[in-house]
Amino acid sequence: METRKAKLLAAIRKSGTGGTTFRATLPSKWVRTMGLSEEVRNLKLTFDEIGKKIIVEKD
Repeated sequence: METRKAKLLAAIRKSGTGGTTFRATLPSKWVRTMGLSEEVRNLKLTFDEIGKKIIVEKD
């Protein structure tokens, strides 16, 4: 298995009610390799609080 890494900046959006949302853009090549497309978009996110990691998987 080959591991790829990328350093990204999180985009921060603030709502009118004061809430904050963080977003990260994933490289298209990686997303397509996962089998995702415009029609197949379901993801599963797992947060590892101890390891400080967010894991993205195809659902």
